[in-house]
Amino acid sequence: MDDYKKETALALEDSNRVLVNTFLFRNPWDMEMTVEPYTFSGRIDWDAQPGDDPEWTYMLARHGFIVNLAKSEFITKESRFGDKALALIDAFIDDAPCIKKRENTSWRSLDAAIRITNWLDALEILGKTRTISDEFIIRFKVAVKEHAEYLKGKDSTFLRLSNWGAIGNAGLFKASAYTEDQEGIDLALERLCGTMKVQVLPDGYQWEQSPMYQAEVLLHMLDVIVTGRKHGIQIPETIAGAAKSMCHAFLGMLKPDGHQFMQGDSDDTCLLDILRKGSFIFSDPILKHASGGTRDFDYSIVASENDKARFVAMAPSPIPFTSVENIASEHYFLRNSWGPSGSLIHFKCGSHGGGHGHGDTLHVDVTLNGVDVLIDSGRYTYVDGQERRMLKLASHHNTIRIDDEEPFVPKDSWQYRKTAKCLQMPMAVKGDWALAQGSHLAYMDKGVLPIRRTLLIDDVAIILDCIEGVGTHQLERFFHFNTAEPLRDESSTIIYGDFSLCHNAENCTIERRKVSFHYNELCETDALILENTISSKQLAYAVLAKGDLSVKELEVYPVGSDESLPGTFAIGLRISRGGKEDITLLHILSNDINGVFLLTCGDIKESYGSLVVKQGDRQETFLV
Repeated sequence: MDDYKKETALALEDSNRVLVNTFLFRNPWDMEMTVEPYTFSGRIDWDAQPGDDPEWTYMLARHGFIVNLAKSEFITKESRFGDKALALIDAFIDDAPCIKKRENTSWRSLDAAIRITNWLDALEILGKTRTISDEFIIRFKVAVKEHAEYLKGKDSTFLRLSNWGAIGNAGLFKASAYTEDQEGIDLALERLCGTMKVQVLPDGYQWEQSPMYQAEVLLHMLDVIVTGRKHGIQIPETIAGAAKSMCHAFLGMLKPDGHQFMQGDSDDTCLLDILRKGSFIFSDPILKHASGGTRDFDYSIVASENDKARFVAMAPSPIPFTSVENIASEHYFLRNSWGPSGSLIHFKCGSHGGGHGHGDTLHVDVTLNGVDVLIDSGRYTYVDGQERRMLKLASHHNTIRIDDEEPFVPKDSWQYRKTAKCLQMPMAVKGDWALAQGSHLAYMDKGVLPIRRTLLIDDVAIILDCIEGVGTHQLERFFHFNTAEPLRDESSTIIYGDFSLCHNAENCTIERRKVSFHYNELCETDALILENTISSKQLAYAVLAKGDLSVKELEVYPVGSDESLPGTFAIGLRISRGGKEDITLLHILSNDINGVFLLTCGDIKESYGSLVVKQGDRQETFLV
């Protein structure tokens, strides 16, 4: 089923529920999805909270179902859907006026802005299928003005830095454009320029370190641009440029299946609709290529025929890069190709991103041969408790822990009592081979600096962990595998379906762990915990690849010498896969090089560098 058919099917399914006042929030970009439908037996209580999670109330207040009802009338030409949409808007106007006590239920500024955006989108779609009465339009405009006046009064440091401010002022802009309120238009654009300057980093990442919320902000910025064009309002380059930069940040993180990573408070959501919107709005042939260029429901309805023809005629352009180094946000994407069977490693060594961020510094996601193998554990809920705090811990990400001490410790659902400053280290890209590396300062009181280096060589993921500092410490490495297959432990090799992970851990444990692909959904998967007693200048490695895999440690020699160097100085690895050329890796662990000499290790006959990789005739120096 193509994206257009999926979108229309989802709209119809939701609309048929809403016709009988049953609500289940399952739109792709619903921030807090639900899994159990809830039915109002009588008139809708817009401040209701059926369970222990207030996010249900906020989702109800956003009125995404109003857009689905409008779409359903457009698809089926059945007036019952549009009638219900207009009746629900009327009901909200009557039953939920803006009063102080509702600012924590149905009138939070975030939800009010999303609601008015959805109302206006729905009305535009309904205008394609019916004539809306003057009486309703007069009443509707009063409600839109009420929303705008409310949003005008919402400004604070929190809002300027949070996704709330970006989304809230996007709603203010759209409402003000509809009512031709120049004061509201100017205020919204002024605030949006300010918030885009502080929220969006130079590499296009939204600072909260959660692709889910980057998407929410971006979708509203794209809507601001479209609204401006429809009403003849010039949108400042500060806003348009930030939106385009955010689109390209999503392009860089795109998985082979078209989805985003579940980093921070994010779900497993497809990004192609956002890239498609970006390609349409910015006439961007690279984004069109990445998104597949198929049609999007909203634009198939509301775009002009000239704009649609222009988009169809635009030839897609191949993506001109593979691996990406995002210096500002400190996200690294190691990629060998853009094909559906490509391999990709995401490595994070940046800020935790406030309340929506997790303790995932030095975390890796690994997709090999088009298959997600190592994954993030997701978010599940915002209700403070065991699951919320657990899923934020480093030990529930694919990262490391020293001496059983968490580098990030949550205080509650949104705050941390302990965080760690990251140390950024340079990325190295050699064609379709790439290295990312980093460290953090969480264990400085122990005199220890953890360092992780991860490489993508061909379609092999190599993860190298060591520590710099004093004393001997317990190093734990955590690897959360996808849910498709159980893990099998075969000595120093772990089997996951068609994939193998080889390691040099002293102790190996497999345990069941919680994972959440969508808000309010919790399942289990196998996690691997590897333990080493390690001191400075010792290496813990894990190598992951498809098919048969073996790793052998090699001795390292100075060229011309028969005496090998100690393992605390340098180590070599030979990575063997059935039917493919071996990979040889040489890694110097010490910076104390006395004299001038070249090193040899297995197939590497001469090298000068602290990290060198060879496969067949190809030899690359990643670190000198």
